[in-house]
Amino acid sequence: MDLQQALCTAQGACLFTLVVYAAIRDVKVRRIPTRAVLAGLLAGVVLQAVRGVPFGPDAVVGGLAQSAAGAVAGGGIFFALYWLGGFGAGDAKLMAAVGALTSWRFVLWAVVYTAVAGAVLALAVLIKHGGWRGALRRAAKSTRSERRAAVSRADPATTVPYAVAICVGCVWAAGYLIVRDGVWPW
Repeated sequence: MDLQQALCTAQGACLFTLVVYAAIRDVKVRRIPTRAVLAGLLAGVVLQAVRGVPFGPDAVVGGLAQSAAGAVAGGGIFFALYWLGGFGAGDAKLMAAVGALTSWRFVLWAVVYTAVAGAVLALAVLIKHGGWRGALRRAAKSTRSERRAAVSRADPATTVPYAVAICVGCVWAAGYLIVRDGVWPW
């Protein structure tokens, strides 16, 4: 295994460790630890930069730019959803770390698969606890501040720990891209 493959494997290991840990913590305590997210961001920046070292300063800058673009793409998409009152800030920070570890292209795939996984999880919670028609009607008619207030006072048993959907989406995206291309997708 050459250096580039080892660094790609390290990125994959960091990514999967981060999303699995975040999912477990989100299920247990309904919070995504900021320290874990910051460690993921830092690991992404460092690993992307180190991957460029053998190729010169331009490649290092390119790796840093790829890390930044991924963090902005992942964090930006989920921050917009956080601002609308649909997600917690931890979910946005987690997707920024995923982007820093991978790339903006990977983040776009992960967001699509995360949305599918999140929809399935949300539907399962709605079906389990009943009242899904009323919940959909209230969500469609509510304002951003009303949604935020409802989420903050909601019973944790009736909400979706979205880090689980992010974890499933990232694993699904990585698996699909690895099978499609035969290499790590970052």
